[in-house]
Amino acid sequence: MGTSGSVYDDSVQFDLTEAVILAVVRVCDDVCDDGAVWDEFLASRDEADRAYFEALRSSRKPVHLYQQQRLYEFGVAKCSPDEPRQFCMECGRQFMRMFSFSAITNFLKAALASRGSFQTKIMEMLQQQLEKHAGTTFTLQYRVSAREISLTFESRRPDDQRAYFEEHGLDSDECFMRSFYFLAGALDQTFKHVVANYDPTMEIFSVKSLWGRMVFPVREDGLFTHQMLGQKLMGYLGGLVGVSGKKEKAPEAKKPTDVDLVVRSKAMKSVWEKIKRISRSDETVLLRGESGTGKSFIASRIHELSERRAEPFVEVGLTSDIGSDNMIQSDLFGHEKGAFTGATEQKRGLFALADGGTIFLDEIGDSTPELQAKLLRVIESSTFKRLGSTQDTKVDVRIVAATNCDLEKMVADGTFRQDLYYRLNVIPIELPPLRERPEDIPELVDFLLSRARKASAAQKRLEPGLASGLAAYSWPGNIRELDHALKYANAMSEGANISSGDFPDSVKAFLSGETPAPPSEGAAEPSGGIINLKALREMIRTSDPVAVGSSDSPHGIPAHIEHAKRAYLLALIDEFGGDLGLVAKFWDRSSEKTLRKLVREYGLAGDLNAARKRGPRAASAEQ
Repeated sequence: MGTSGSVYDDSVQFDLTEAVILAVVRVCDDVCDDGAVWDEFLASRDEADRAYFEALRSSRKPVHLYQQQRLYEFGVAKCSPDEPRQFCMECGRQFMRMFSFSAITNFLKAALASRGSFQTKIMEMLQQQLEKHAGTTFTLQYRVSAREISLTFESRRPDDQRAYFEEHGLDSDECFMRSFYFLAGALDQTFKHVVANYDPTMEIFSVKSLWGRMVFPVREDGLFTHQMLGQKLMGYLGGLVGVSGKKEKAPEAKKPTDVDLVVRSKAMKSVWEKIKRISRSDETVLLRGESGTGKSFIASRIHELSERRAEPFVEVGLTSDIGSDNMIQSDLFGHEKGAFTGATEQKRGLFALADGGTIFLDEIGDSTPELQAKLLRVIESSTFKRLGSTQDTKVDVRIVAATNCDLEKMVADGTFRQDLYYRLNVIPIELPPLRERPEDIPELVDFLLSRARKASAAQKRLEPGLASGLAAYSWPGNIRELDHALKYANAMSEGANISSGDFPDSVKAFLSGETPAPPSEGAAEPSGGIINLKALREMIRTSDPVAVGSSDSPHGIPAHIEHAKRAYLLALIDEFGGDLGLVAKFWDRSSEKTLRKLVREYGLAGDLNAARKRGPRAASAEQ
C-alpha cells in the first residue's frame, strides 16, 4: 500500500518471470535448459518462497512485483554481476522473442490502420502495446524528430512505489532501473524486426531516480521491413485459401484443461492422473474423503473431461435433513400428479434431467434404505418409476457418488446395502485431506483469494510469509474451511494486505502461536489437544442416573442413548464455539448437514447460536 492510502498494483504477469529464466539460459554458458535454472533459483530461496514460486509456475498466475525483483537479482548475480543493465535488456529481448509473431502482428495491424507518417505509425503501435501493459504503473510520453523517436518512462506514483519497495527491503531506484532496461530491451528487439535497416548502435538510454529516457533511431522517412510484411501477408493468404470452398463446421464442445486443479503434491498428482484416465469411460465412480476435500468439484471435472461434457451435469445431495424421503425421491425420480399431498402436477426428476449426462449423488451414505433400493435399480437397469407411476422411464446417465462415511462399516452394521455398495464402488477415488498435501496450500490460497477478490472487488494480498503459516495449519475442515477463512479475512482486512489478525479466531490463534493446530481426522483420544473426550464421556454417563449402562445394553452403551447423544453434542458445540465442521470430527465422521438435523431434533439451535457468538472455549487450548 502506498502513502496515498490507495492500493499499489504489484501484480506482474508470469510471462516476465519466464523471460528472466530464459534470459539466464541464453546468456550463461553453464546451464542448458530452463528447468535447471528454475531449480537453481528455487534452491537459493527459503522454504516459503520455494512453495510460492512452485505454485506459480504450475498455474502461471501473476507474481508479486517484489518477488519478480528477486528473480532479477538472481539472474544478474549469475550472468552479469558487473553489468546488470545488459542482463535486464536481454530479459526484455527474450520476452519479445516469446511473443514475437503475435506482437508484430498487432504492431502491423496498427500500422496498416494508420494514415500518418512512418513515425506516426510507430508511435501508435507503441501506445497501443505499452500502455496496455505498463500504463497503470508508469507514464509514457513520446517525442519525434526527423531522425528519432524518444520515449520518457516515469513512475506514475513515485511515493507509493518507493514505500512499496522499502517495505520489502528493496532499493526503489534499482528496481526502476531493471524495469526501464527490460522495456528498452523489448523495444530494441521489436525495432530490429519491424524497421528496415535499423541500427541499434544509435540507441541512447539514460535513467535516474524513478525516471528514464530512451531514444531509438527511427527516421520519419523509414520503412517497415519487407520480410515481416511478406510473412504477414502470406499468413493472410494462407488462411483465405484454407477457408475457400469448405463448409462451415459446427463448433465443437469446448474441451476443458487442468489449469484449475491444484496438483503440486504427489497425492493429488496421483488422483488427477486417475481422474483423467477414468473420465474416458462410463463406469460408476465413488469419491471418498473427508468433508470439504472437493468431492463436488472433482465430480464436475470428471464430467467435463468425459465424452458427456456437452450434456447436463446434475448434482443432488441425498442427506435426509433437507426434507422427507418422499421429497428426495420426488426430486430424483419425479412424481405423478396426486402421488402425495402437495403433488398438484406431474414433475420430471433429476435423473430425467441428467439423461445423456452425469448425475452426482452427494452424501450417498445418508440415503435411506428405501432410497438405496431404488438407486440400486437405476444403476442395474437404467430405469426408474416416478412416484405414483407404474411406467418405467429409461435413462442414460453416468453416476458419480460421494461420501465421507465409512461405507464398509455401515455395510457390516446393516445400515447400507451391500449390493449397492458393490455397484457404486466400481472405481473408488480417495481424496486426501488438506493436511496431507500442505505443498498445495499456497497455490490454493492464491486461487481462492483471487475468487474472494472478484466477489468483493478488493485487490488484497497476504502479508509476506503468511502463506507458509497457513500451510502449516491442519485445516480440519479442508478446502471448504480454507475458502471460508480467506473470504472472512478478505472482508475483515482494512488495509491492502491481509494479516494474521484478519482470520477467524481458530486460525488467528494458530498463526499467532497461541494454540496448536486443530486435531486431525481419526484422532479419537487426543492428549493435550482440543478436548478431553474421556472426561467428556464420563460426564455424560454420570449426568443422569438413567444414562448409566444397564443389563439390556450388552455393549455397555447407555440405555438412555438419546440423552447421552444430546449431552455429548451440546458439550461439543460448547467446546468448539458452534463450529460444526470441528464437531463432525468427533461425531463418527458425520456431515455438517446431519449435525444440523440433530441440532433441530434436540432443540439445540439456541445453544448453537450462543456458542457461535461466544467462540471456542479458551480452555480448549490448555488441555
